[in-house]
Amino acid sequence: MGVVTHSRLFTLDEANRMLPLVSAIVQDICQVHRSLCDREDRLKRSVGKSSATPMHLEEVEAFEESINEDRSRLAEYINELSDLGVVLKAIDVGGVSFPSVFRGRLVFLSWLPGDREIRYWHELDTGFAGRESIDSLLPELLFESLRHAD
Repeated sequence: MGVVTHSRLFTLDEANRMLPLVSAIVQDICQVHRSLCDREDRLKRSVGKSSATPMHLEEVEAFEESINEDRSRLAEYINELSDLGVVLKAIDVGGVSFPSVFRGRLVFLSWLPGDREIRYWHELDTGFAGRESIDSLLPELLFESLRHAD
């Protein structure tokens, strides 16, 4: 197993301050993703019909082109998050993680749309299923930040 690195590490405060921007990007991602899933499903059902006319084929091609444009747009939104140093973990619900350090090891601060602030974290190998309350980290994180302020 290789070493996992991230271009940016966040403190809890830094990650929480980024939430308005991250939330807006995630909202766009979720909206485009839902639309893509619905339209891809409709396209599959439409193409499966055997009575295709030339007009129908033109409509299908235009529909496919719009789907491809939205796939590109979705990739751009995901790249925006990545450029910020944020990791998209669950595209279906918009879950993201902020790489952080706790006790000298890399962890993820975890956020879902609808949360006003980051309230969970997880180990790299557990994902969203292994999320734990951020409260379990706070006493030590607060103590560490006070020590560095002296």
